[in-house]
Amino acid sequence: MRIINNKIHIMKGETPTYIAVYRDAKTGEPFKIPANFTHPIVKFTVRDSVYDIGTPRFEYNLDWDTAITVKGGGHRLDDTVLTYDGTGSWDNNYFNSHSTSQTALYRKENANGEYDYAYFGNDDAWHDYSFRLVFPFNYDDTKNLEPKTYSYEIVLFDYANQDGTTQIDESQVQHKMPILAPTEFIVGGTLSE
Repeated sequence: MRIINNKIHIMKGETPTYIAVYRDAKTGEPFKIPANFTHPIVKFTVRDSVYDIGTPRFEYNLDWDTAITVKGGGHRLDDTVLTYDGTGSWDNNYFNSHSTSQTALYRKENANGEYDYAYFGNDDAWHDYSFRLVFPFNYDDTKNLEPKTYSYEIVLFDYANQDGTTQIDESQVQHKMPILAPTEFIVGGTLSE
């Protein structure tokens, strides 16, 4: 698999893993799950074309609350980004001695002049934060794709169903937020060609 300007190129029958870290294009801050989302699911969908609204070729759902591949998984954040002005590593005493929020994202400048992000969790500890998505592709999904250009999109859903499944019932959706608009998903010949 190759990704060029968000366009995915794979071979028929290939089983790659899609890994991406999403940030706000204007601020450079990590994408955040809003604090008011009750059960967020990130959905990766492949369709026949950008304009196709019918049955998808395949889709993968990532439950934000239970996904072990998500750094920062299970935590909701509001739009607040506070600057951590302590020195050295993230310090629990800093959180306890300042007027702070457990739904805010904190940033501090590292030695390279870049920002590291963290939040202070319900367990009274700092946790690194990034919005990293991991979707392993299944051979049964990619083996039947014809060599052509499909489309894929990534959407964040908040839905009311709390039964632990990752199936999205559209009638249960409370919020829907696009992460990546429909983009080209290009399939080449088979790996043996």
